[in-house]
Amino acid sequence: MPSEVPESLVQALAQILHEHGDKVLDGSRILALLTPCLQVVTRLFEQLFPRGPGTGFQALPAHPADSVPILRAQFMLDMLQKTPSLKLVHPAECPRQFDVNIFPFKSLRSLELRCLPPHCLRGLRSVYSQLEVLTCYRCVSSLEEVIALCGGDLSSALPWLVLHTLDFSYNTLKNLDGSLELLNSLKILDLSHNQITECGSYLKVLSELQYLNLGYNHLTAVPELSVGNTAKLHSLILKHNQLSGTSGLENLPNLQHLDLSYNLLLEHSQLSGLARLHNLKQLFLEGNPLYFQKDYRALTAQHLSHKASDNVLLDGKLLSSSEIMNAQAFGEKVRLQPSSSATESSCTGDLTDSYSAAEKSAPRLPRKKSRVKVRTASISERSDSEYERRGQPIVLQHQREIERTDSFREQYGEDWLQYRPHLEGELDPEYVNRPHSPPPRASPSPTAPSSVPKQKSPVPAPEPSPSPKSG
Repeated sequence: MPSEVPESLVQALAQILHEHGDKVLDGSRILALLTPCLQVVTRLFEQLFPRGPGTGFQALPAHPADSVPILRAQFMLDMLQKTPSLKLVHPAECPRQFDVNIFPFKSLRSLELRCLPPHCLRGLRSVYSQLEVLTCYRCVSSLEEVIALCGGDLSSALPWLVLHTLDFSYNTLKNLDGSLELLNSLKILDLSHNQITECGSYLKVLSELQYLNLGYNHLTAVPELSVGNTAKLHSLILKHNQLSGTSGLENLPNLQHLDLSYNLLLEHSQLSGLARLHNLKQLFLEGNPLYFQKDYRALTAQHLSHKASDNVLLDGKLLSSSEIMNAQAFGEKVRLQPSSSATESSCTGDLTDSYSAAEKSAPRLPRKKSRVKVRTASISERSDSEYERRGQPIVLQHQREIERTDSFREQYGEDWLQYRPHLEGELDPEYVNRPHSPPPRASPSPTAPSSVPKQKSPVPAPEPSPSPKSG
């Protein structure tokens, strides 16, 4: 074995493959390697087993070698060429400019890269056409550098024939690009935990898409999908975005799982598209502003399809029968609202119009509304008449007092004020009940105030000290 290859590392890897080789080969276990370890092993293979011009399966010598290290290396190469699943982890202490080659893995079906920049990876071009699952964590800033260029191979863009799962979550993607056109067989796409602000029309080419995860991004609208993928899509995750509307969801008739939690949905009217999702089984709206409304669950159930409301899980909980009944009640209330508002607006217009216009429109209004209008008019008339009747006795009494004063002035002449006490008794009814002395008169006997003669001719003024005449 070459001296520069750490023998202890090779022995440890060979021991792992001896113990767990069967599970690795049948796909029940995933072989996970650090990039420095794989770099050491590939250098060993290049030194012991020079590769030919082809990139196919590398055959081992027919006769086993006599050297134990070479036998160990032959065993490892044989195992790696048959391994279907590989996970490569690039340690943080390793430099970013670090080349690692995956040429020993001829049977790869699943490849996972963690923290390994795509430009450091070699040999992806030799296995891309057979890969079914590709996962990249914390290492991708562009779809094109992996899908179109095959990482460090910098190859020309070719379609990925059997790739059905692409997981580019926890990266720094800001937008999509045309490289998605190369993924004709893609069914599962996970682009969560990125910095995507819009998807444009790039997702329309994914006609076989069934699962789409765009959670934890900066989307403000539901992504555009083509007619082909809308018919097959059954799971859509858009949680933790900045959605203020749900336009486009009505075009997903086969959607079963929908996660819109922690967005900016304010009103339940923005959920109108849910009524066409007849196969919906799970709906998540937690964390939106509408989630904190009093009748949130009943209002949400109002916008669900009647076929799905009995079995749908809203935020992980089945809708109760009372919530479904309340939803139906809210639905009736909403349907009645437009007619009532129209009636109110027509009544308001009648009040502001002239009397003739009100009379013309009165027969069109409901009987109850017309009675309200008549009652309002009659109340105002009653208040005016009551005010007039209330002021009328005061005016009549005042006129009578003026007439009496004029009559006394005509009877007693200019000295009529001398009979003021007597006049006060005539003008004030309460004066009769008060004790007072009779006014002086030139008559045989004093008379009561009520027996004052009503003569039109002037009466001589009484003497200062009148004396009664003897019988």
